[in-house]
Amino acid sequence: MSGGISPGGDGGVPDASHARGVQALRPAGGVGFVLACHASWSVEFVAPVATARGVEPSPRREDCPVDDDNHEPWCGVGLAGRTRRLNVLPSIVSSNDVRPWIPSLLALLVAACGVFEFHPYEVRGGEESLNAKALARLPRHEPERPFRFAVIGDIQLFLDDSADAVDDLARRDVDLVVQMGDLTEYGTAQEYEWVARLLEKIPAPTFAIVGNHDLMGKGGLLYQRTFGPTFQSFDYQGSRFVLFDSNSLEYGFSGEVPDVERLREALMSGPSRRHTFTFSHVPPGHPDFDPALTEPVEALQAEAGVTISFHAHTHRYASDVRRGVRYFVADALESRNYLLVTVVGDSVDVERVYY
Repeated sequence: MSGGISPGGDGGVPDASHARGVQALRPAGGVGFVLACHASWSVEFVAPVATARGVEPSPRREDCPVDDDNHEPWCGVGLAGRTRRLNVLPSIVSSNDVRPWIPSLLALLVAACGVFEFHPYEVRGGEESLNAKALARLPRHEPERPFRFAVIGDIQLFLDDSADAVDDLARRDVDLVVQMGDLTEYGTAQEYEWVARLLEKIPAPTFAIVGNHDLMGKGGLLYQRTFGPTFQSFDYQGSRFVLFDSNSLEYGFSGEVPDVERLREALMSGPSRRHTFTFSHVPPGHPDFDPALTEPVEALQAEAGVTISFHAHTHRYASDVRRGVRYFVADALESRNYLLVTVVGDSVDVERVYY
């Protein structure tokens, strides 16, 4: 990042050792201070000081360590976990020139706290645990009845189309909504905040699964903070809903995503139910789905009697039947449609709704 400001601690996760406020310090070769604007970054400024021998020179170039990227050595802007020094003023400036402007500079920097977004993947603030909040809103222990839910595809940069989809959903009588991942394009904090505010406009409880774009940078941590765990299952109206992470490529085809054993437990355990619906971003058989897990997942879903397996990712609607299980891929919202699912007893109808 420019200006020598970078995330503290573990690459942007706030470091508790950096408290808000200003800490005085006296580095070798100058008077200085550290401004810790918030929990994740701090800046150290160093200026020459007068000693009994006269004005002490600023650190020599050869005394400054080369940074981690083997760039030119800096002497002066220090960040959490890394100390860099920058000679704030040329060596011709004496301490008498330096001292008067230090209070003004401190006041200016403190006033600037919170004005700028210092790191796009900063994990702080914003909405939290939205999937759990949605689940808490679902009515429990009511008599079984017909119900409807909506399945909406990738949002990414299709902001106007997504806003229109939300407006359309707000006018429909649905029990719940599931967004199929790729809530964001780059997985940034700002995108997560925007999409959280957008989905909260839907009157019905709304769940979101994680997509491959949502895992970029610190996006995985941001997803977990904003929406919760990447695996979730619950029962509603005699049906089981299972939401899971199938973004195998983002984990290097580790053989652990999707988590087949956890999926098996969710599909095979618990009381008998009329329907089971599964939701994950990348459909089995896609090149981004772990090829070693395609057959096990499809076989498991068939064994468990899954009614419909919902996906997204390709930005193109598709539907087929594999081993007796219906598979649907939702369009990205740029195509201005979503899936509306109506459940009446043993019957399940899937309709593409255009807006």
